[in-house]
Amino acid sequence: MLLKDKTIAAALARAVGAPIDEHSRRAVSGGSINQCWRYETARGPLFVKTGSAASADTFSCEAAG
Repeated sequence: MLLKDKTIAAALARAVGAPIDEHSRRAVSGGSINQCWRYETARGPLFVKTGSAASADTFSCEAAG
């Protein structure tokens, strides 16, 4: 696991307030431009999309619906 992956898992754990199994990360479909992942948490599965800093505006628009 890359340091970046551990950093993402730690940030997710803080955001959702639940432990994240950093080794549970699995690639899933859901994006043609960015990467999508499934993490297992103590509260159930979590879908995460990652991309470059240039994707930040796109992610904000997706989150807004």
